[in-house]
Amino acid sequence: MSTEESRVKRLELVLNGVEDERERERAHAVRTLQSLLPLQPLEVLLIVKRIDAALRAERPPHWKYTTGALTVAAALLSAERGEALEQLTTTARVSRRNVAPGVAERHCFQETPQRMALVQSVDHETLEALLELLTATLPVFLGRSEAALRVAAVEALRQVVSHRSLAAWTYLVPTLLCLLEEQLVRSRSSESITLTQDKAKATISETFAVSDKPVTTAQETFALESTLDAIAAGLSALAPLDLVPSLVLAHHAFLESNVLSRCLQHRNRFVRESLLHLVCELIRRCQDLLDRCEGQVQDNRQLVRATALACAPLIARGLDDNWSQVRFAGMLAAHRLYLVFEQLPLQLRFSVDRLLLPRLCLNRHYLAEGVREYARKTWLALFGAHGRELVATNLADVIPYVLKESQAENHAVREAACHLMAEIADRLDPCLVKPYVDALLTALIDCFHDESWPVRDCASSACAALAMVFDLHEQPPERVDELFTLWFRHCADNIPSVRQHAAEALAKVSARLQGAYLERVFEYLGSALARATEQPPDLVAGESASTEVTETTFQSMKQVRDNDVRLHSNQTMYSCGSLAPKMRARHQRVGCMDCAYLREPEPWEYTDGALYVWRHLSELGYGERCASSPYLELIVERLIQLPMFHRLPTLWATLWTQFALALPFLPPQRIAEMLPRIRAAMGRVADCGQAHVLRALEEMRQALKPWETTDDSK
Repeated sequence: MSTEESRVKRLELVLNGVEDERERERAHAVRTLQSLLPLQPLEVLLIVKRIDAALRAERPPHWKYTTGALTVAAALLSAERGEALEQLTTTARVSRRNVAPGVAERHCFQETPQRMALVQSVDHETLEALLELLTATLPVFLGRSEAALRVAAVEALRQVVSHRSLAAWTYLVPTLLCLLEEQLVRSRSSESITLTQDKAKATISETFAVSDKPVTTAQETFALESTLDAIAAGLSALAPLDLVPSLVLAHHAFLESNVLSRCLQHRNRFVRESLLHLVCELIRRCQDLLDRCEGQVQDNRQLVRATALACAPLIARGLDDNWSQVRFAGMLAAHRLYLVFEQLPLQLRFSVDRLLLPRLCLNRHYLAEGVREYARKTWLALFGAHGRELVATNLADVIPYVLKESQAENHAVREAACHLMAEIADRLDPCLVKPYVDALLTALIDCFHDESWPVRDCASSACAALAMVFDLHEQPPERVDELFTLWFRHCADNIPSVRQHAAEALAKVSARLQGAYLERVFEYLGSALARATEQPPDLVAGESASTEVTETTFQSMKQVRDNDVRLHSNQTMYSCGSLAPKMRARHQRVGCMDCAYLREPEPWEYTDGALYVWRHLSELGYGERCASSPYLELIVERLIQLPMFHRLPTLWATLWTQFALALPFLPPQRIAEMLPRIRAAMGRVADCGQAHVLRALEEMRQALKPWETTDDSK
């Protein structure tokens, strides 16, 4: 077989391969096309004719043929410009839905001698015909349901703009704008139909109700998302010489028409994410324009300023989005926007600071780790050591924003708002924060009644942070009483971290207030420590209640509980953060009762929380009182002689862990007197054989070493 025949055969394999449904085969076909470089004029003409046949067919061919035609077209145009072929295959590009935000989606080959002009000998008319064909047909494929076809269309559009630059951009912008407008109208129509169907389902019987399948807006979503991606791709491909006219056109078409703002209100998060990536690309082009020296600098800055100020509200809405991926895209755009403002006069940034600074500040505490960590790194990179001064300067905007977010529907936002309020109280000048104390405390108490336990946990600590800086004696007594009532109740919550943080807050605030409040806490401590004695025992295999501590006893108890169907079927889940998307803030519930999220605590949970209170009071200088007989003897004796129940090892682990932490703050002579009884209690508990109890006992042994040394010397 001759070389020419071999090349023709391989070219046919390439053309068939790019039309394959399998991703792997399409990628292999593009790599084969690279190996054929440079192509002969007749080979290129053959390819262009095949592309023309696929795109101009009266009857739409299967999506794989169209995808293959667009892929090859993009490869031809890219190679003619000397770019890497790998970035143009739809298989090598991963949809942004499947990659972490910020991860590059384009992959390029290393520079090789084969990266040479592909169509050097192709006449200009052939190339122009291909460009005309793609310019006219590409918008049609942006709304197709096949992801590979949409991505191929976006890549082909990028290459068209790269070749024809401003001419193609000027032609495509009105078309893409009309496509956005059309799909937004369709999307609103579909949403109204869906709402009508939902109302019908609620009022009509099952026999006559409409279909359970809602009207889908997938087609409109695909078109919106891919159109936004196409606009961003076109912007990125524009030549540097065309920055000013292209930005002017984009500003008038997409920003002033308010179409982007309406896209950001779309209910599909992928549309909103694509919109923010487009905004980020707009700002990047503004930054490129500022980096240029030629042209009228003042006019360029006016254009950049207008574009940046128009993008800021879009970014702000993205930073408030319920989906973390959209928030992350908003963070990327906000970071780039601030980099642009570094090259503009400082006074232009004031309005942007008022809008974005509160949102950047709150996202530093957002639940999603990627958003939170990137927000913190961005904060340090942009503001460095001046972040605190910026928050203080814009406190009149930060406080109303955080108060509003503390009532948001998203539990993660309410949690972040509580963190931010605690940070404001702890790190800013009290004189600046004092006028807002009443509003902050009111918002935190509302969050203390939240159905989501992470929000209540954060509100508990935030209330304590506020109380440690500002005197609660200045607050109405009923408000302070409500706070203490909430802390007492949450010291017995069924979530361990809530018990720990509520106990710490209760001890710190009562130690600061002194007087009747401190006495009230010690009174609570005496009663709560003894509540575990009221815990009903778990009967093992029909036996009577036993206080014998053996590993076998606990294993038998666990086996009985694990096989008890009544304990593990049809049970309500209480105070669980995993249910938080369905949980509401206090103001969103009917009535003021908290029974929606709190079950009655078990007796042992009161004791568990009281042990944390006892330890914190010891650390705060009340070791003498905490070591008195009512408390210490109760801990060392009565809590060790409890009947068997399934959570007894958990209570013992807490007891010895907290005892070890409190030991350095207790009177040494009192510990020396109690040392034999403490050792006996430790020996009895060790017989249970539970790993977490044994770890707690080891911590206690380490803490007792100074007393053991003294005892040996005697």
